[in-house]
Amino acid sequence: MGKNMLLFFALALVLPTCMALEPSYGVQDEFLERFFSVRGEEPFACLGVNATTMGYRVNDDYCDCSDGSDEPGTSACTTHSVRVKFPANWNFKCKNIGFKPREIPHNRINDGICDCCDGSDEYSGITVCPNVCAEAQELEEKKRLEEERIKQLGLLEKEKMLSHVAVNRANDKVQLENETVELEILRKTIEESNAKLFPLEEKEKEEKQRLRDAYNAAFEVWKNEREKARSHKLNTTVNSTMGCIRWSQ
Repeated sequence: MGKNMLLFFALALVLPTCMALEPSYGVQDEFLERFFSVRGEEPFACLGVNATTMGYRVNDDYCDCSDGSDEPGTSACTTHSVRVKFPANWNFKCKNIGFKPREIPHNRINDGICDCCDGSDEYSGITVCPNVCAEAQELEEKKRLEEERIKQLGLLEKEKMLSHVAVNRANDKVQLENETVELEILRKTIEESNAKLFPLEEKEKEEKQRLRDAYNAAFEVWKNEREKARSHKLNTTVNSTMGCIRWSQ
C-alpha cells in the first residue's frame, strides 16, 4: 500500500498534464470575469497582492502569484515548498454539469480521490473518475422528493391538528354559550325566588314578633296574677294571725 502511494505521487510530479487548462478552469463564479479576459501575452494581475505574471502562466501548474491566484485549477500553490496566502474563500470549482456546483480546496486536485461527480478535479489521468453526476442528481432528486413527501405529511398532520383544534374550539364555544344561557336562566330563577321569598320572610318575622309580644303579654298577666295571689294569701295569713292575738287578750 505504501509503495503504491509513493508511485502515485511520483507519477503526479513527473507526468505532464494530459490537457491544457483554460485560464478560467476551476475558477469560482465571483472571479470568472477576471479570468475570462486573460490573454497569453498580456499581464495577469494577481488577485490579492500587488504583483503580475504573464497570462500564459495562469493554470500552468506553477505558482507565480504569492497568493496562489494564478493557479485556480491546479494544486501547484498547495505544496509544502510554497507558502501562499490565498484570497478569502478561494477554492476549486467542480464543473459538475447536470448536478449542483461544488467547491473543494485546491490540495484535493489530482490527489487520486474523486471529489467532483464529473471527475473534473482528477484531470491528470492518473485516476480515472467516472462521471456520476446523473446518478448524483437522481439521488438528490429522490432525497428531495422524500423530504417533500415528509414535509407534505407533516403539513397534512398539521392541518388535521388545526382542524381538530378548530372543531374543539367551536364545540367549546357552543358549550360556553349554552352554559351562559343556563347561568342566566338560573340567575333569573334565583332573583325571582328571592323576590318571592322576601315577603314570606317579612311575614315570618312579623309572626315571630307577634308571638313574642303575645308571649310577653301573657307572661306579664300571669306574673301579675301570681303577685296578686301571693299578696292576697299573705294578707289572709296576717289577718288570721291578728284575730288570734286579739282573742287571746
